[in-house]
Amino acid sequence: MNSFDDSKKMVRRNKLLGMWAAEKKLCITGQDAEAYSNALAVGTLDPERSDVLSKIRKDSDAAGVVQSDELIIHVMDDLMLQAGNLMTAQRLKKIANTLPALTRNAKRRDTMSYAKAIDDSESDLALLRDKYYLDFFHFGWPATHVLQ
Repeated sequence: MNSFDDSKKMVRRNKLLGMWAAEKKLCITGQDAEAYSNALAVGTLDPERSDVLSKIRKDSDAAGVVQSDELIIHVMDDLMLQAGNLMTAQRLKKIANTLPALTRNAKRRDTMSYAKAIDDSESDLALLRDKYYLDFFHFGWPATHVLQ
């Protein structure tokens, strides 16, 4: 990976980190959370504002939020992995809508012959929801049940 790719990954990570800090720790929501997240991401490119751990620590302390540096670092590490996976909202939404559509189609057919595929699809969808959707995105999550 080159330096430019590393920088893009860091900016993505810090945007996700900003949303996590804003919504989960600092009780900031909506446009204010987006603004906080964007400021943290843009700060990545400014040497004077690139220490996001200190920024989140300072903001948490000012808000009276008790959390350890170890927790913040753990979240930073997890989000760096996610940022490297390039799981954008648009990409996740496309996957999350396609998989249930295929699953619903299989359920409308002979469910015995598709039982394993249906179970696998529903497990994969749950994994995607738990790993990439919860805490990060806010679009409606699709269902696999068939409407009669």
